[in-house]
Amino acid sequence: MSRTLAQANLEIFGRTLINRSGTPKKAFIRNEDFYFNRGIICTVTGLYAPTYQLSFGGVFGHKANLMLPFRQDITNYLLVILSSKLMRYFAKAFICNTVDFSTDYFKHLPVVVPNADELARANVIANRAIEIKRSGVKGATAAIDLIVEPYVNSLYRLSEAEVNEIQVWFRRRYPHLGRSS
Repeated sequence: MSRTLAQANLEIFGRTLINRSGTPKKAFIRNEDFYFNRGIICTVTGLYAPTYQLSFGGVFGHKANLMLPFRQDITNYLLVILSSKLMRYFAKAFICNTVDFSTDYFKHLPVVVPNADELARANVIANRAIEIKRSGVKGATAAIDLIVEPYVNSLYRLSEAEVNEIQVWFRRRYPHLGRSS
């Protein structure tokens, strides 16, 4: 259900936003139809950027982009694919090797269109990865890699040599993270 920012403020705070003079604000709110929708938040700046996590229906953040899939049922699939080492390899080795990963660069990431079985499997993997991350256990990233990476590698039909190349690149680029994988 889509709602405007004014409707959301009315529901959350019991009033609409007003300015200091007491009159309703008449600010131009951009993209208000996209507020409070669930999707994937992508951080675009930092050593490990891009990184991804599920959004929980808030307004847009600073230095993070919100991806709203055209179909809600592919959100978990995209989360799994985008969080893989293969996508990080494409992103950092071929598209943009700096610490700032612009929104336009996402257009160049190759995403396989899933069939129903691949979509169902990705949902199971995403839900399991979310459980692991929420548990706060030490080594959560390595545990998540153990379930995400084989799925993505088989989906993209990577050979053992290609998987090895990505692993070597990852350990070299991210020595701290590479130790756990």
